[in-house]
Amino acid sequence: SAALDIAEIGLDTFTNGIAQELPGVKILFGLGKSIIAVRDRNFQKQTMKFFVHLHDGSITSEQFEKYKKALEEDKKRADKELSRVIILLDRITDDDKTEILASFYRAYIVNLISWERFFELSEALDRMFLPDIELIIRIAKEYQVLYEEGGYLADRLASVGLVQNPISRILIPVIGGAPPFGKIPLTLTSLGKQFVSLYFSSDIA
Repeated sequence: SAALDIAEIGLDTFTNGIAQELPGVKILFGLGKSIIAVRDRNFQKQTMKFFVHLHDGSITSEQFEKYKKALEEDKKRADKELSRVIILLDRITDDDKTEILASFYRAYIVNLISWERFFELSEALDRMFLPDIELIIRIAKEYQVLYEEGGYLADRLASVGLVQNPISRILIPVIGGAPPFGKIPLTLTSLGKQFVSLYFSSDIA
């Protein structure tokens, strides 16, 4: 079959020779190279912004040297922690999310949060969009934000563990009965409260 013939030829030969003659392939390869270049530039940009924000004066040189030494003495830990940050920075395209990530990492370096909590916070951040962040800040600042106002953004915040699932509020016995689903106020979980607290410490609010 054609598939077996291609497999026998080898991928390198296929991509460098035969495939180049197929209609549209040259355009596709050219576009792929452009995408890689854009991705590399974005990664460099986000990495620079991450370290600039990380070293904004909130961490003393002694605290950072202590953390650096701990990584140098434990290669497995260094690989795990730095790989996590690199993967996240490679995904991020919004500057605000990079600064928030730096704030989370800074809190971890100075032992305000555990690695497990950093992982939870960074995972939530990775799955969020900027409107989600705006909503969670609004929930923290305002006296009351109803579920119907949050809509699908509230659903996403609940799915990442930052906002209490409104369904659980309905299941809790309430004197006089529970309010209509859409009228249930959104409340932050402990993870959500920590997210907001570290967000404000990032000085980008």
